[in-house]
Amino acid sequence: MSEPAPVAVRDALDELVNQFADPMSFLRELIQNAIDAGSEEIEVDVEFEPGKGGDGVTVVRVDDFGIGMTREIVEKRLTRLFSSAKDGDMTKIGKFGIGFVSVFAIEPEAVCVDTAREGEAWRVLFDAERRYRLIKLDEPVDGTKVKIIKKTTEEESKDLRVRARRVVDYWCKHVETEIRFGDELIRQPFDLPDAIVRVGSDDGFSRVVVGHNMQPVSFAGFYNSGLTLNETEDPELPGIAYKVSSPHLEHTLTRDAVIRDAGYERVMEQVHAVVAGPLLDRVLERLAASLEAADDEPEARDLDGLWRAVTRHALMGHFEDRGAAVLARSPGGKPITARALARDHKDGQILLARRHSHLTDALEDEGHTVIIDRAPRALEDLLAAVSEQTKLVAVRDQYCLPVLDEAPARGRLLVDAVRSLLRAEGAKVGDVGFGRFSYPESKIEDRVAVVSSKLGAVTAIAEAVELRRGLLSRARAVTINVTHPSVVALLQVASAEPEFAAYVLVKQLMLGHHLDAVLDTKLVQLAMEARWRRSTT
Repeated sequence: MSEPAPVAVRDALDELVNQFADPMSFLRELIQNAIDAGSEEIEVDVEFEPGKGGDGVTVVRVDDFGIGMTREIVEKRLTRLFSSAKDGDMTKIGKFGIGFVSVFAIEPEAVCVDTAREGEAWRVLFDAERRYRLIKLDEPVDGTKVKIIKKTTEEESKDLRVRARRVVDYWCKHVETEIRFGDELIRQPFDLPDAIVRVGSDDGFSRVVVGHNMQPVSFAGFYNSGLTLNETEDPELPGIAYKVSSPHLEHTLTRDAVIRDAGYERVMEQVHAVVAGPLLDRVLERLAASLEAADDEPEARDLDGLWRAVTRHALMGHFEDRGAAVLARSPGGKPITARALARDHKDGQILLARRHSHLTDALEDEGHTVIIDRAPRALEDLLAAVSEQTKLVAVRDQYCLPVLDEAPARGRLLVDAVRSLLRAEGAKVGDVGFGRFSYPESKIEDRVAVVSSKLGAVTAIAEAVELRRGLLSRARAVTINVTHPSVVALLQVASAEPEFAAYVLVKQLMLGHHLDAVLDTKLVQLAMEARWRRSTT
């Protein structure tokens, strides 16, 4: 039987040295070791020491004040790979005992480690070839002090310092241990500051914070004792951001992912439970406040994001037992629940209105679902998630309702002339009256008149010029816009020439819809005949 091939130790060591995409990530490993050593403070700094000719050396320093190392630990653990004593201890982060070798990724000229424990103080000096010497120190050392020395220019040193700060910020931002880079404390709240809504959960073992992003992208941050393990996206929770710190979580050997084992599954169950429960509760609470707020209040501006958040929960099936949740309100303040949004609606549509008006009240009285709208696109997405057969229609684009007004001076002359002319032309016309066309979200302000089933009835804008003809047709009512400039002028004309005033008004009513040369000629002829009859009686 042939002997096994010799292990390429040098190659294996090179792979461990260069295990990270950013060589400066060795700082993470040194800080992790310091945390595991129980240090309550960790100091990191990068300093340039000038030499002759403009070059010099950069010294990267990581000092901790933990329990330090004995000679045995140095010889059996620090300088030997894969001999960590951390396995099985849930209070430790590192599992492989290989992190220290990554200090050689920046190709230093020397690495110096000073440490002490049990009354012994030692210095370990590594050269550029990764060979080391162990030197006994006469002076005590508090914890472990690591220096990495590299030849650089001053500009290169500045770049190293920037990269080092970025690495420490990324990997250590949530560590509870006091870490300082130079004079600055490296610590950020374990939070999601950009989330529009967020909640936290802490069972004393695992800590979770979950929230909604404005954009549909997700964010997943995994940490152990606050130390970053991995930050990525989670396609299973689109638009959801979460951070979780737990001793259940472990990183892979290359530190670029989290091991998906039973501990990971346990943590993710907690995340999903927070999303479906407390986070949804908070979203609905904020939504209720936003729906109650006036347009100019800050809470009202949150409505777009909150409706998008609700949509995500609906798509994830979180509303099966939330039918009573209020998701919208009518312009008059009536609450509209998830169950109400999911039902069938009159004409298969939900109406949107930005303001409360007599028109929205009338539409609600007729059985329409009307929603006060401040974010139509977000609301459209929500309805698509809860009501497949419903379409959204803006009230102002679909319906009109003039506010009836008393006939002004000379108004009766104009009303009678308009009714007579339309009937003579063959239209079925009943009542003719006056109204004001300027009201919240009106789309008929520039019209001289509209036609409806009766005076004061809600009318579809598409039918607001429909005059019926024929034996079986029902008579329609005409409402004249009392404040329109043309009508104001025609009222003056009507005192002397009511037939001419009626002709001009009817022509404007029909302009762009039914009016052609033949009809125009007919209207002129009928008006002239009516004027002749009046003048001869």
